[in-house]
Amino acid sequence: MHLKLEAFQTAGSFKLRAAQLKIANLSQAAGEKGIVVGSSGNHGVACAHVAGQLGVSCKVVVHKAANPYKLGMIAAHGAEVVILPTASDIIPTCRQIVADEGRSFIHPFEGWDTVLGTATLGYEMIHQIGAVDAIAVPVGGGGLISGIALAASLMRPGCEVYAVEPRGSDVFRQSLAAGHPVTDTTIASIADSLNAPFTADYSFSVAHPRVSDAVTVSDDEIRSAMGMMVEEFHLALEPAAATAFAGVIGPLRTQLAGKNVAVIVCGSNIDRATFTAILKGTSA
Repeated sequence: MHLKLEAFQTAGSFKLRAAQLKIANLSQAAGEKGIVVGSSGNHGVACAHVAGQLGVSCKVVVHKAANPYKLGMIAAHGAEVVILPTASDIIPTCRQIVADEGRSFIHPFEGWDTVLGTATLGYEMIHQIGAVDAIAVPVGGGGLISGIALAASLMRPGCEVYAVEPRGSDVFRQSLAAGHPVTDTTIASIADSLNAPFTADYSFSVAHPRVSDAVTVSDDEIRSAMGMMVEEFHLALEPAAATAFAGVIGPLRTQLAGKNVAVIVCGSNIDRATFTAILKGTSA
């Protein structure tokens, strides 16, 4: 088994890849007007980081359940934070800000440039590992798995790509079952980075024919995987980053036995108090 450690990226997650691509490619006029970002946390951190480096004004729209540590990281990069009551309010509010202020909208998981950004992860990983038979990917809205699945289909035909989601936030699995993007407003999981309430047309269209299956893991399984990754690999990670590993040692264990497996470790943006509380089962 191989771990792809995106947790060590600058800004703490794989989100840096697409954020860098999107913001760096803005026209001069668009850059002067700034960007607005919809995020559950890590996408906002990555965009705020890149925008700060490039001198671009950044406004990040989040919901009230967003991790305070991640909100602090966003603000530390100089971005303005807008907090809303629910996750379903984020995208409409971003689009209204675009209309009112002329900012460019940087979507958290949709668009060809998002897929291209996350495909660089798949390309890099397969180039490093070589004969990988299967890849386990933590999934929220689907931007990460779409790029990885695209790269795998081009570089390693026959490589299986598995989506792993929290049981309380499985909108991608629901979309695969339905054959089209769906919305679920009942999402609830300790893996806050994966709590996307919907999938989107473009990223889902790329992922759908290239993903082998989607499985779910409980919050307790994610919590157990977090503890195991501390003990076995000395990695203190946010819940989302342990989700794919939880799938590999859980529901995917039998079908992946004997295969050369890559596991995406997507992010590390968590504070000590929240990490400890989650491991103790005292915080959701």
